[in-house]
Amino acid sequence: MSVFDKSLLRGRGVLIITPYGPETGSGNWRTAERYARLLRGQGVAAEIAVGLPSPPQIAASAGALVLHARRSHAAALALQPAQRPYGVVLTGTDLYADLAGLTTPAFFQQAIDTIIHARVVVGLQGDACSRLEFIAQRERLSGIPPCRVLLQSAVGDMSRLQRRPRPDRAHDLRVLMVGHVRKEKDPLTGFQAFLSLPAGTTLRHLGGSLDDALVQTLQTLAAQNPQRIALLGHCDPDTVRAEMAKADLLVHPSLMEGGALVIAEAFGQGLPVLASRIAGHLGILGDDYPAFFSQGDTLDLSRQLLAFAADDKVAASWHDAMAQRALQLCNPEREAQDLAGIVRDILS
Repeated sequence: MSVFDKSLLRGRGVLIITPYGPETGSGNWRTAERYARLLRGQGVAAEIAVGLPSPPQIAASAGALVLHARRSHAAALALQPAQRPYGVVLTGTDLYADLAGLTTPAFFQQAIDTIIHARVVVGLQGDACSRLEFIAQRERLSGIPPCRVLLQSAVGDMSRLQRRPRPDRAHDLRVLMVGHVRKEKDPLTGFQAFLSLPAGTTLRHLGGSLDDALVQTLQTLAAQNPQRIALLGHCDPDTVRAEMAKADLLVHPSLMEGGALVIAEAFGQGLPVLASRIAGHLGILGDDYPAFFSQGDTLDLSRQLLAFAADDKVAASWHDAMAQRALQLCNPEREAQDLAGIVRDILS
């Protein structure tokens, strides 16, 4: 295990800046919280700032990790007069919406400005750095800092990694979906595909609401199928892990993802994941991962669900792929060391 050179801190700590606080339960907040914990485990003082950091917080820091290039643009600007170096973590919609030109030219420019003034860019999966390089070449941008991949991790229950598909799952398959309700997560595709399964199967959805109209649509489907669909809302981590331990399969139908920590969390409970074939998922799982479906394609997702339920060879291959990738994704020590190396590069 490498030892972090604390002389780089000059008696200060590392500031982790997130656009969202704990009340949201957002992925950005959870990433900030995990990074702080991992750095403290390496003996590095770390403080989390939500939104715009205060002058005392900036003064007490040797440098910072800024989460989300566009939403934390003002925070990145605040670091510059104090000459505090920072790294920017591309957490999802900044990479696949703002930088992809799907929002506004102003948002694109804010994201680019945050990136250009950073010491290091951090991608949460393999596609992120390749995508940033493509954008830089397309826009003829110079001054893009080096990009490092930092795969997110979850604690793995080694005893559960060996679990096999339930032999009687075909008629009572237990499907789980986890994520706040918003269009980027595309839960409606998951719900509609699930309803093609036999009557004894169940779907449980965990996550708060970020889109009231979409929640209403899901609630209507649940009310029409009260014995099969349950919307549990926002749940604490222990409840999420308990639900994962009981489920047969996690369906993750997102339209865009920066890192999808929930995949590592599912693998840590020995739960295979059926994911949409998008860049963010491919960057984590690899092209050869067997459990993908076409993004937004209800029919394809339905076919895959039925294959997992009815075909023992399909189910076994998904479990094997899960166990293999869990060796990397369920390794907090690896993430902690990689994170410390990124902080070292920011401060050097």
